Amino acid sequence: MHSSLYVRLPAVMAEVDTSDTSASRSLIPSPSAGNKNNRNKKISDERMQSVREAVPSWMHRQDVADWYQNSGGRSTYLLGPAIPVTRLIAVFLVVTQVVVFFTVRTFATCQGQSAVYPHWVWTEMVPLAVAHTFAEFKVLQHYAPPYIDMMLLAKRPVFTVLGFSMSFTSWFTYSRLTSTSHMLDAATDSLFAGTILQATHCPNNSLEELWTKVWQHSALGQLGLPLVSARQIVLCAWIASFLNILFPLFATFRTRSSISYNFGETGEGDNCVGDNINNESIVRQVGDAAGLTSIGKMSLKFVELKTHEAIDENIFRTGHLLRVVSLCQQVVVSRMLLSNILESALQINIQITTYALNLVNATAGSMRMANIQALMSIVLSLAMAAGKVCEALEFFRITSQVSNYKRVMNAADDPDPEFSRLVRVFRRYLWAARFLCVLYAAGLLYGFCKLAALHYCEDFVWNITGCVVLSHT
Repeated sequence: MHSSLYVRLPAVMAEVDTSDTSASRSLIPSPSAGNKNNRNKKISDERMQSVREAVPSWMHRQDVADWYQNSGGRSTYLLGPAIPVTRLIAVFLVVTQVVVFFTVRTFATCQGQSAVYPHWVWTEMVPLAVAHTFAEFKVLQHYAPPYIDMMLLAKRPVFTVLGFSMSFTSWFTYSRLTSTSHMLDAATDSLFAGTILQATHCPNNSLEELWTKVWQHSALGQLGLPLVSARQIVLCAWIASFLNILFPLFATFRTRSSISYNFGETGEGDNCVGDNINNESIVRQVGDAAGLTSIGKMSLKFVELKTHEAIDENIFRTGHLLRVVSLCQQVVVSRMLLSNILESALQINIQITTYALNLVNATAGSMRMANIQALMSIVLSLAMAAGKVCEALEFFRITSQVSNYKRVMNAADDPDPEFSRLVRVFRRYLWAARFLCVLYAAGLLYGFCKLAALHYCEDFVWNITGCVVLSHT
């Protein structure tokens, strides 16, 4: 990754501190000595009872509640036991995709000039679906109490979908549907890649021949770039789709040899890229990469609320800015670059192009099933892209609040050099996020143009240079 985008981030930035105090309306503890003493003040029984009542009994864990109450609202003390299951489900997601890919390569059969995978391949994803549900349930048992406590203190609806308040059970059901869609989107990418690579071995398959004409007609071909075969493009794009999972996995490994995942451990330490991380940041980043939608939404809401409260109370300090910079780092690298562009936009465009090439060769339904399977992957990828756009909008709402805050705007004259330095880092991340967001939007727009060309272009294929003319075989 680009080392210039990284800063050394103290682990305290991601820590939930919702100490039981009525001295201030703000949820943000000030750095005063008085609040330091409150950091370990036990949360009242009445407040913990409200947290318990927000979730059904099957979600409640007494040991988690006891640790949260006795630590005075320190979320990092709760999350150590959740890290192994979070890592395991991320690894299981990668392993399942690899298994699906090679299963398709082995058992897909030729239909015309294309390949069709057997329907039973979908059963290989059942163990992942079960494990994924269990993992999200287990991680939420650790992650939910601090989030619920924070929302109740702020007098906001705890569980919402599209702005509507609902019960935990309904919210969790919606989160599982979203998480399952993420999992299926990743699986269909593997199905697509395996099918296309297998199709090149079918009799009279002309994919590479047609791809050569498309490449020559494209802007890259007209600039004189050497041909990259369809097989190479599909395989490289499939491998690139794993980076948004693998990078957070490796980037959250700590260099200390003795790491404890017990209750009461913050897990603070340096990771392999030199950043200081803790248990909360590990669960947030790896959980988001593994497609645990509820964790990603909670962490984003946490930063949004903390930032809003600090700005509203005019106490936005270095610690609050550190939290925002940490979010920016995760969003720019893991989400926008690795997930949105290398996994989403790239896959959408490649899949639409190869689908169009299949239509060129399709005659009298000879490749009907192959085209249906390819179209299913495209539709699911586009649906997930809409969710990624919504996440980006939420992120820019948070950064907009920070950018317009008076102290941030006048950071060059701030007496705290660390605050001024973090503002410069924040602005670099923000410009990187804007650039990647524009790039992602351009990639999606390009994909939609290719989709429209299926109807308007005689040979179905469109490049930025116009409709591609292909000879029918």
